Amino acid sequence: MIHFYSSAPSLLKMLYAIHTIPMPKASSQTTPQANRHSSEAGTILLVEDHQGYREVMKAALGSYLPGFQVVEADSIQTALAALSVRVFEVMVTDMTLSDGSAIELLDGAGSCIAAGMKVITISGHDSREMLPVLNRADVHGYVSKESGPRALAQSVMSVVEEGRASR
Repeated sequence: MIHFYSSAPSLLKMLYAIHTIPMPKASSQTTPQANRHSSEAGTILLVEDHQGYREVMKAALGSYLPGFQVVEADSIQTALAALSVRVFEVMVTDMTLSDGSAIELLDGAGSCIAAGMKVITISGHDSREMLPVLNRADVHGYVSKESGPRALAQSVMSVVEEGRASR
């Protein structure tokens, strides 16, 4: 039996949006500029089990947030492995993953969150269904998948700015 992802039209809209993102042209002046202030660069762990959506979001975040490196994880297990060897400024995680829920991931990533990593959850579910997660102190934002990559990038920048201002 074939199951279709319920947000296929939204995924197509995001693919179109990514295709139309104006990309700045690299020059001898712009390329070093992005790396000049290393304290402004950041890292994002993107945890999403749907490969196509993950690839779209990684490309979009890379386009909207060129100073950030986006690392992918497709499960709780791979996310926790990445968190054990690297520091991330922001973790963006889907609510439902192939090997559990974002709640389990948040519990496993507690020491990283305590050290200052910000967490944004994403989901195709209605935000009312997300209240048990959204009410957690270790969740810093929520973006509906239907909102698209620009909204996610804005949310990432918002939590990054908050985190940097509180240091």
